[in-house]
Amino acid sequence: MKFERKIVYPQSTAMPKLPLNYDDAKDFFEDGVRVTTKDVEQYKLTNVFVGATGVIYTPFQVLSESIVDEKHHGNYSPKAAVKDFLKGRIKLLPNENYLHVFDHWSANNHYHFHADLLPKLTLFTPQELAGLVLLLPDSFYSRKVAPELLKLFNFKPKAIEYIHYRDSNRGKVFVRNCLFIPKLTESHENHTILIEKLKQTLQPAQEENSPKRVYLKREDTSFRILLNAKEVESVLESFGFTPVPFDNLPLKDQIRTVANADILLGMHGAGLTNVLYMRKDSHLVEFRRDGKHFGHLYWHMASAAGVNYSAVFGEPDNPNLALEGIGCNLSLDVEHLKRVLERICK
Repeated sequence: MKFERKIVYPQSTAMPKLPLNYDDAKDFFEDGVRVTTKDVEQYKLTNVFVGATGVIYTPFQVLSESIVDEKHHGNYSPKAAVKDFLKGRIKLLPNENYLHVFDHWSANNHYHFHADLLPKLTLFTPQELAGLVLLLPDSFYSRKVAPELLKLFNFKPKAIEYIHYRDSNRGKVFVRNCLFIPKLTESHENHTILIEKLKQTLQPAQEENSPKRVYLKREDTSFRILLNAKEVESVLESFGFTPVPFDNLPLKDQIRTVANADILLGMHGAGLTNVLYMRKDSHLVEFRRDGKHFGHLYWHMASAAGVNYSAVFGEPDNPNLALEGIGCNLSLDVEHLKRVLERICK
């Protein structure tokens, strides 16, 4: 595979603002006080196949940097791409300059879209972006949500080309000229400096008559359930929190809600990604499990957005599971919750 490769953002180290209750759990937070990222590279590719999962092929090899998890490398076959091409299953795109910045996670997941895909677009000037056709998979999120977010952050590519899913190997297109940026970090980390740069492109939200203390209530879920929800919600009510279920709330209403909130509080999960839209010096409170964890996604995202952060810890129902992913359920420490809220709300 022939390509040119250059560094578009050098390796960097950031020191996120410490959680307001850092002293309560120093051992838990210690591995997140310094964030070091690798060089961000841009590949200039010619005559390649791009799959709907983001994987890049030639007739002879797969570009490993385009695969989210290296352990799945063997699942992708360049021979299959050639076979599909000969059978007319692969669409030949017009001779344009294309931009490929998505992967299997970032194109369909609210958190990864904000933490990986959108920050990559900050590496291009408006003039550069206007000359590029953005590649995205033909998913509900990419069709319905992504254009709305691109507009919100004032990213204006020349066009969007959607790659149809047939299955993970057949949904591909052929492009003659393509710029590609691999994932910025591992899945349990984020590039705080580029997220901070992304935040700067947002326009200040208009003041609205919406709740100032918002409890992001999870409904219709089979994991990360708050086991003592009634007890917790009683405490939150006494502090003036309004429960808002985000599950079926349109994106624009989610953003409007958090943009006018002084405090956003809720269980670890994709809904907390909306911290990016909060005003500077507002507060995010995340429910987390004691002990086991993978990274500090929302602490670091909050810091990059200029938002204060605190964590309230709970006891897991399964000691072998972390909270991240399809994680454990939690019984929250109500006394700890009260102490955190008294500190923030005083």
